[in-house]
Amino acid sequence: MSPDDSLHNSTSGQSSAAERYYDDNTPGIYLSGWNRDHIHFGLFEPGECPGPGDVLADSEGLARAVERMVEVIVTPAGIEAHQHVVDAGCGVGGTAIHLAARRAWKFSSSKVSTARTPTICGSSRM
Repeated sequence: MSPDDSLHNSTSGQSSAAERYYDDNTPGIYLSGWNRDHIHFGLFEPGECPGPGDVLADSEGLARAVERMVEVIVTPAGIEAHQHVVDAGCGVGGTAIHLAARRAWKFSSSKVSTARTPTICGSSRM
């Protein structure tokens, strides 16, 4: 086996493990137990953090926090309206939908998981 074969097998194994993780967890943990539109962390302001017993998927504070995180992350890139952006690992597509609506960006996207989730990933335009 050449070093290139070893690297490919290692990378394939990691990709398969990541794909299995998201296939198994996106419908239950992320969509039902976190936020239906975004499967990433949020940047919370005082008073926004859901309390004990709150249903995270229904939390307005969580929704604002995850969208705030998107804005804080992408703003320094200086991408202008109508530019084309690639969202690699787009999850359920919430970031692309949010930014297409707020900033008029066009998206291409891909996701790790093959799970059948309500997602826009893979579309060439929003």
